[in-house]
Amino acid sequence: MFYRISFDSDEVLLSDFLKKSFNHTKIPDPDSTPRGFSKEKKEAIVKKICPMIPCNRCQFWLNLQVTAILDLTIDEDDTYEKARLRRIFS
Repeated sequence: MFYRISFDSDEVLLSDFLKKSFNHTKIPDPDSTPRGFSKEKKEAIVKKICPMIPCNRCQFWLNLQVTAILDLTIDEDDTYEKARLRRIFS
């Protein structure tokens, strides 16, 4: 298996994990920090979902982390996508 330590790096490392002498300390730890949602997206979700679900389930949505990271699934220049999202979250 090949892997990279960084997305910016061109260096590709080889990991032969099927060998008995495999050194598991060689592979870097995964990034375990939550990515979060934008504040607007979280508020829209909470506004729509929380009235429909039990209170104990609503806590999950209320406790989601908020960050300023852009949503990677949305093409910012796609006007069709923007219109579709406005219909969903309004």
